[in-house]
Amino acid sequence: MSMQDPIADMLTRIRNGQAANKAAVTMPSSKLKVAIANVLKEEGFIEDFKVEGDTKPELELTLKYFQGKAVVESIQRVSRPGLRIYKRKDELPKVMAGLGIAVVSTSKGVMTDRAARQAGLAPVVVPAGVDVKINGQVITIKGKNGELTRTLNDAVEVKHADNTLTFGPRDGYADGWAQAGTARALLNSMVIGVTEGFTKKLQLVGVGYRAAVKGNVINLSLGFSHPVDHQLPAGITAECPTQTEIVLKGADKQVIGQVAADLRAYRRPEPYKGKGVRYADEVVRTKEAKKNTPVTKTRLQLWVKLSLNALWKKASKMYPLTVPGSNIMVVSRHWQMLPVKLAFSSKEKLIAVNRVSKTVKGGRIFSFTALTVVGDGNGRVGFGYGKAREVPAAIQKAMEKARRNMINVALNNGTLQHPVKGVHTGSRVFMQPASEGTGIIAGGAMRAVLEVAGVHNVLAKAYGSTNPINVVRATIDGLENMNSPEMVAAKRGKSVEEILGK
Repeated sequence: MSMQDPIADMLTRIRNGQAANKAAVTMPSSKLKVAIANVLKEEGFIEDFKVEGDTKPELELTLKYFQGKAVVESIQRVSRPGLRIYKRKDELPKVMAGLGIAVVSTSKGVMTDRAARQAGLAPVVVPAGVDVKINGQVITIKGKNGELTRTLNDAVEVKHADNTLTFGPRDGYADGWAQAGTARALLNSMVIGVTEGFTKKLQLVGVGYRAAVKGNVINLSLGFSHPVDHQLPAGITAECPTQTEIVLKGADKQVIGQVAADLRAYRRPEPYKGKGVRYADEVVRTKEAKKNTPVTKTRLQLWVKLSLNALWKKASKMYPLTVPGSNIMVVSRHWQMLPVKLAFSSKEKLIAVNRVSKTVKGGRIFSFTALTVVGDGNGRVGFGYGKAREVPAAIQKAMEKARRNMINVALNNGTLQHPVKGVHTGSRVFMQPASEGTGIIAGGAMRAVLEVAGVHNVLAKAYGSTNPINVVRATIDGLENMNSPEMVAAKRGKSVEEILGK
């Protein structure tokens, strides 16, 4: 069994172990996994880790729990093989507004995003037997495998002293640090290339597919009516251990990658059988073959729903009366306009009233449902759903349920602590903190929940189903999962100052 993405395997084992409330999880060890485990331990996300075994070492992580729940609420792989993400140190994301961490790989090793912002670029060590010449922005590196030359960006300043190359930005260039990081990676690859060299392997998958090397020409049989001859550039050599394997070797990493990409482009792996030229470590996702689905007859059913707005319009035409001093006018099941004086405070809101019917033996029974939210405007909020034969009774039931089901929300001066997501069935909501004066940028049912909870500044958006009760439940789910700095510090066994980096 070959593991194509060891880091994804590590994260999956952590998630599965926490879901099963396991004390520890075990996985194959590697230097990168050990470095990530060390960061998680230092930041208080796991209790401890250890490596056992010599020939096939295994890494054991001791998971950490707080009040019966896992300290690691979510862990996600952002940069992955085939989709690498590179960021400048001032562009690194702040997870949960600084309450979480991002584990990043830098030239100085694996560290947190906070440590990476404070660190600079690691120098490139020039080993013995390697000659480096700097002529302005032109760098020449010579070793046992040959000589490589590269022209660097004008925003980068390179210094050679004590067998090390140091990098930094020049004054007046906005992208100086980004270009310096790129230059450091390029020159480090050049040093490795002239000393150790690079290797790239390809595989040919398909009946009759084969390759052969004749001098500096690779002859490919890929199912075409003619063979394909590919000329290798200077400095690149190739060999074929078998008829379906190609091994490229050379000092220039960029040229090797380009040659491998050109060979793969002759016959890219197709998605159904995977035939073609692929990299040795490439994962080809295959599709299921198309099937002919028999067409069956379907009955068309027309469902007619009378919306609440249409209900009000119909009632107002039947009884065009208004009652002064009434907060709300409702319609009973007998289609009579009933003025109701509701003693709601500013922290109680009626979101929706719907008419529902139940078909019984003797006909249909009509009733009403009400959806309400209640809050104290200071971090407590709840919702209720009531059903009755009359609208006032349904609203009263909903209000009573809302008061019994209130939750505490950790607010931060009238806004949220960090961006949160909430999900319920087909509704998804996203909410993030906003600066003073922004207001509540939300609509419908979500706005009502945020107002009674005491949120004054927030940017929010609802996706998927717009059913009011689903949106309300998704909003409550997001607010309930929001953490305060004090709660995060207690989980990880650190102080609030250490969590926020003050």
